[in-house]
Amino acid sequence: MSIARLLKSDSLPFAIGFAAGGAGFAASSILLAKIMSPAGFGAVTFVLALNQFGISFGPFDLDVVASPAVRVWGADLACWP
Repeated sequence: MSIARLLKSDSLPFAIGFAAGGAGFAASSILLAKIMSPAGFGAVTFVLALNQFGISFGPFDLDVVASPAVRVWGADLACWP
């Protein structure tokens, strides 16, 4: 594949955004590690790891944190599945 063809790809902006998100996550982890205590940073990292682990079960039709269904906040929230 030529470089010019890659630069014209429709998915390039999304790949750049995904890479920027990863770089931002890495930078914020480094900053948090410098600011927080080791136990506190370990707890935050553990919760984030559990969150990512849980989200990976979405394709298996299990409940995940980010649900594509629209939720309406109201009196019928008690009947929420």
